[in-house]
Amino acid sequence: MAVLIKALNRYSVVVSGSTWDELASVLQRPKFDSRLPLAKRLLALTELARNVREVKVTSVITDCRDPKDNKFLALAIDGAATVIVTGDNDLLVLNPYRSIVVCKASDFLTAQF
Repeated sequence: MAVLIKALNRYSVVVSGSTWDELASVLQRPKFDSRLPLAKRLLALTELARNVREVKVTSVITDCRDPKDNKFLALAIDGAATVIVTGDNDLLVLNPYRSIVVCKASDFLTAQF
């Protein structure tokens, strides 16, 4: 939650239709039940929806070794992102990606970008 709070307070958080759908799906996975009950995760998702900017993605990116992750790179490019926060090693190995910092949540919390 601290990452999200920092991101919302200091940045414009961008999503696309496909990245939003993936986030909504991932947040409903049972593996997160021990960290935060599903009802609270869904409430957080509803609140987040009010504070993000949806970007229409037109870029076609094929730079990630996991093709399913290219949508995040395309969003970052079209959304003029300066930072991608992820735990996905397929994205982390690209740091920096076209001058966009790609970092873990723990690094995002302690860094000044």
